[in-house]
Amino acid sequence: MIYGVTVGPIVETLSRGKKTAEIWAASYIFSYLMKNIAKSLYEKKAKFIIPYVEGNFEEKDGGIGMYHDRLVFEWDMSIDEVEKIIEKEKENLGGLIAKAIKEDEQKVKEYIKKYIKTYIAAKEKSDSPIIEMYEILDNLEYNEEVYDYEDYIDRFLIRENIINSSLVKKTGKKGFHSIPEIASAASGKNYGYMEDDSDYYKKLNNELGEDFKQVYKYIAIVHADGDNLGKVVKNLKLDGEKKYENEVSKALFNFGEKSKEVLDKYGCDTIFIGGDDLLFFSPVIMKVNDKNKTIFDLLDGLKDIYEKEFEFYNKNVSKDNKTTLSFGISINYYKFPLNEALNLSRNALFGKAKEIKNAVNITMRKHSGQTFDLRVRFDDERYKVFKNLLKDVLFDKSDIPFSVHYKLNELKELINLIDSYDAFFENYFNEDIHKEKFKKGLEEIKKLIELTDMKEKKRIEKLHKEKKDGKKVSEELRSDKLKFVFPAVSVIKLLKGRK
Repeated sequence: MIYGVTVGPIVETLSRGKKTAEIWAASYIFSYLMKNIAKSLYEKKAKFIIPYVEGNFEEKDGGIGMYHDRLVFEWDMSIDEVEKIIEKEKENLGGLIAKAIKEDEQKVKEYIKKYIKTYIAAKEKSDSPIIEMYEILDNLEYNEEVYDYEDYIDRFLIRENIINSSLVKKTGKKGFHSIPEIASAASGKNYGYMEDDSDYYKKLNNELGEDFKQVYKYIAIVHADGDNLGKVVKNLKLDGEKKYENEVSKALFNFGEKSKEVLDKYGCDTIFIGGDDLLFFSPVIMKVNDKNKTIFDLLDGLKDIYEKEFEFYNKNVSKDNKTTLSFGISINYYKFPLNEALNLSRNALFGKAKEIKNAVNITMRKHSGQTFDLRVRFDDERYKVFKNLLKDVLFDKSDIPFSVHYKLNELKELINLIDSYDAFFENYFNEDIHKEKFKKGLEEIKKLIELTDMKEKKRIEKLHKEKKDGKKVSEELRSDKLKFVFPAVSVIKLLKGRK
């Protein structure tokens, strides 16, 4: 018999967290539960398809959730036996939470069994178990059950209760970094956890003086997800025989193990690495082996790992069928509510980046509450120009005028009419400071406009052809050469701050 199991409500539970420790616990309880369900099944001779399991169920996993919200496995026992194992592990989790909040154990166990939804799908046989099980589980998850509210989960998701719980002790996790600790890691200072983040920054600012960077006040929340993974499972053939389950599972397992090392090296707090999914808190800039790095160097590293693990598949298929990695990043001021920032990051990935794939979407929120997005594919030349400009500006290797994006926006109509930008920049940025301090930065901005102009011309040519062929055209036929530049420069200037 082929079985599929899914668990939730993960997103709803994550939205209850207000601090890094609380977000961690809200995510980890589900991974912890799935790991223990998998362990019990494995000990009873279940054969796993997803995830890749070889008896590696170490309790002291450092607190990184490595188990996805779904399991697919073969087992010769009945569905009742699967349900018994799941209910037993739910009870164990309920007992752990009850002790942490000092509440009646039986009451909490019963509540957790209702609060945590688990769905089971079963088929006698399947030619494509991953695809078929996932489709069934997708449908089952729409059947939301109503439960009577109790505050057991909310009480557990309090930093002090989490730290003192046996859950943390079991994992071997050494503590939780606050937002300022993560965001300002490149400063080389760490004052430990402070109840008030503002007090942390006052101390850091006083000690660093002129060396204090505005970017230290911003934290990045990152979601990542594999593109076209369903196509991999459907299309993969090796030596004329379909062996996708083992190959895909192993590639995802290796990706997770190698990602842990990279994320740790870059000073991130990793919440979850499950299959092709990642969730972590990251500084925007960091020092890695005494070298200046940014979050985009990190993304490049993770992408390289993922694509190398799937090279066995990607080298044999067309570009459109390759599996790549996309990211949603929410960059927020330290005072912005963490659970809301988490939702922005999720939407940046699944609402924006995944639409075009092999891409990153950055959502940034200003103090005023205004939010803007920057979306770009990794194979777009503008990505390289942007990430290099951001690194140079944030590490004081070059600079750009503080209000350059607003000035360009005022001149948008003119910019959209011209084809050569050398004379334009020479005319409108002709002061000595533009030719000296801002020279390199302005050249990079000009390059971004030129690259956007090329893409806009190709887009409009395509739309005109579609219109000529009688197709319905919903996009704007007018060029906007600043559509990438304005949000790109806004991100850089907001992180840089005014000096």
